[in-house]
Amino acid sequence: MRIDWDAYERNQLPPAEMAEVKAALKADPDLRAEYRAFQSFKNDVRASVKTEPVPMERLRYELQTVARPSADPHQIRRWGVVFVAGAALLVAMVARQQFDNDPLRFAKSPEVEQLAPRTEDDAWRWLRKEAGYSDVTPVQFKTPGLKFSLVRKGEDWACMDYILDGDTVRLYMKKDETALRNVAFQSVGNRYLYIGNGIGWRTGGFVFAMQGTSNEKLLNLLRQAS
Repeated sequence: MRIDWDAYERNQLPPAEMAEVKAALKADPDLRAEYRAFQSFKNDVRASVKTEPVPMERLRYELQTVARPSADPHQIRRWGVVFVAGAALLVAMVARQQFDNDPLRFAKSPEVEQLAPRTEDDAWRWLRKEAGYSDVTPVQFKTPGLKFSLVRKGEDWACMDYILDGDTVRLYMKKDETALRNVAFQSVGNRYLYIGNGIGWRTGGFVFAMQGTSNEKLLNLLRQAS
């Protein structure tokens, strides 16, 4: 069975093929080993990219050179290209650092299972039967127009997916109260929330995070939740 594991993890395979792969993973230990090998390879590549040194001295020299005046239009164009490339590298470095350090990025391990039940209540029931989630308190949204999509689970996180005004809103959770322990919270109504790239909070031994649309919309969702 030849499987595009990257497409599988991104949920980009046709529904029938996704179901076939999930069934095969449950039944075939060799296929599970192949999937774990793919995940290990991807994590190794990701780790190697993060440890690749950035030539800051070279970059600094090139940028300083670009700043010097020149009467040669060809040289101006050449260093203009260097400047654009250097600026892009700096933007990429900042973006990568923000992504790596985002305290609301709970899904740091690959997705291992997902389910698209008929109702949101069915999704919570399924999740609470999974190891480690029996005592999670369901978040019940009461916002008109918010549609439940599916529930997903990683090695140490879970996520409920919704659709709101065309945006995918993700409610992440994990049983790790230390995940948001050192970030600044602010009081919003009867909750203490971390507001950054989304919103996060702690309750009942779990940490939660909502992302996918504007913080204003996320706060409105949470105000109407129980």
